[in-house]
Amino acid sequence: MSVNTPARPGTLNRATARTVNSAQSSPNRNRTAYMFLVPYMVVFAAFLLLPAIAGLFMSFTNWRILGDPSWVGLNNFTSMFNDKMFWQAFRNTLSFTGLTVPILVAGGLGLAVLYNMRLRGRVIARTVTFIPYAIMVTVVGVLWRWIYDQNFGLLNFYMGSLFPALKAMPWLTSVQNALPAVAITTVWWQIGTNMIIYLAGLQEIPQELYEAARVDGASAFQQFRFITLPGLRLMHIFVIPMSVISSMRIFGQVMVMTNGGPIGSTYTLVQHLYSKGWINQYMGEASAVGVFLFAITLTFTLFQMRALRSNT
Repeated sequence: MSVNTPARPGTLNRATARTVNSAQSSPNRNRTAYMFLVPYMVVFAAFLLLPAIAGLFMSFTNWRILGDPSWVGLNNFTSMFNDKMFWQAFRNTLSFTGLTVPILVAGGLGLAVLYNMRLRGRVIARTVTFIPYAIMVTVVGVLWRWIYDQNFGLLNFYMGSLFPALKAMPWLTSVQNALPAVAITTVWWQIGTNMIIYLAGLQEIPQELYEAARVDGASAFQQFRFITLPGLRLMHIFVIPMSVISSMRIFGQVMVMTNGGPIGSTYTLVQHLYSKGWINQYMGEASAVGVFLFAITLTFTLFQMRALRSNT
C-alpha cells in the first residue's frame, strides 16, 4: 500500500522559482552566445559568403575585370568543358589526389598508432612530425625545390652516395617524376595533421577493451582490426573527406615548385582557375571553374555531414 505524500509548500515554491529563473535566464544566455558569434559572422559574410555569391553570379557573365559584366548564361561552363587544358588539369588533380590521400590517411593512422605506444622520445617525435604543417606553403615549395634539384639537391646527393651507379634524377623537370615529387612534398607537409587527429581519437578508446582482448588471447592485429579501427570510425569520416578536399585544392606548392610544368604534367584545377582569371583576365570562365570545384567540395562535405549524423 502506497501513500502519496504531498510536497511541502516551501519545496514547491523553490522548485517553481528555479524553473522560472531558468526560463528567464535562457534568453539572456542565447543573447550572449549570439554576441560572441557576431564578429565571426561579419568576417564570414564579408570574406567568404559574399565573394562566393559574387563568384556564382560571375560564372554566368563575360567580364574582363575592366568594364561591366554581360550575361552569357551557361556559355562559360560550355567553354570550360570543351577546354582541353581544363581536362588536363582535372586529370592531374585526380591523379595527385589518388597519390596523396591513401598515404595521408594510412600514414597518419600508422604514425598515430606508433606514437601512442609507450616509447622513449615519443613527444619529440610527435612534435617533429607535426612541425612541417606550421611552415608556409611557399617555404615548403622552395625547400623541396632545393632538395629535388638535379645538380646539387640533397636527395640526388645521398642517393648517389648510396648507389654510385644511379645517375642524378630529374625530379621536377621530368614528366613522369614531377607530380609524384610534388605528392611526396605534400605528404611530408600535411601528414602530421592527420596524425594528431587520429592520436586524439586513439586516446579516447577505453583501455579496458584492449585489456579484455589480451585476456581473451587476441593478437595485436586482431586488437587493431576489431577495436582500434571501429573506435576511430568518426575520425575516418572526418579525415578522409578533408584529405580529399585539401588535395583537390592543391595550388601553392605547384606554383612554387613547377609552375604547372613540365609540359603541363602538374597543371591543376586551381592553377587553371588562376590562369584564366588573373593572367588572362577571363573572370567569368575562372568563376565557372571555381563553381565546379566548389561542387566537388560540397559533395564531400555533405557526405561527411551525413556520415557523422548517422554515427552519432
